[in-house]
Amino acid sequence: MRYSKGAPPMLLVQKVSAVHALVEMERIIARYRNEVGLPHSTHEELRTVEVESWKSEIAELEKSINILETRLRHFSGEDISNLGVNELKQLERQLKIGMDRILSKKQDHVISEEINLLKNRETDLQEENLRLQQRVRTEKLLIFYESGAWRCYLHYSNATRAGYVCMKIVGKNAMLRSSGCLVE
Repeated sequence: MRYSKGAPPMLLVQKVSAVHALVEMERIIARYRNEVGLPHSTHEELRTVEVESWKSEIAELEKSINILETRLRHFSGEDISNLGVNELKQLERQLKIGMDRILSKKQDHVISEEINLLKNRETDLQEENLRLQQRVRTEKLLIFYESGAWRCYLHYSNATRAGYVCMKIVGKNAMLRSSGCLVE
């Protein structure tokens, strides 16, 4: 058995099987037509029926396209002079529904953008707050006052409370004189 140069043997077997199945199917259909008494149809008759079916479908699609193009022109305000009052009211309702959808989408988009901006602002403020808290922790000693033997310090004991300490310096030792909280 010889094979063509380009096709592998399995592909040829598949092609032969497909052709054989088609021929066998046509033979079975012809036998059925003989038994039932239907006239034999040729390939040309089948193709004519198929072409007519395609022509019918094309005509329906062209009709649908024309209707859609007309509606599109009406939506854009063209060719509305020949519309009746009911058709104009229906067109107005459809346009209103469309505008409501557009405005709703726009509003949702604007709100979403505003939320994103506020979230970014919140993040920035939180970062600034952390920086300021760190600064307060590192700058505990804010005011130093010295008068003779007295030294007073204004400090923050934590991030929310301000306090003061006054000490009397006696030699090398410091005595606590008074302390308290300025702000609760």
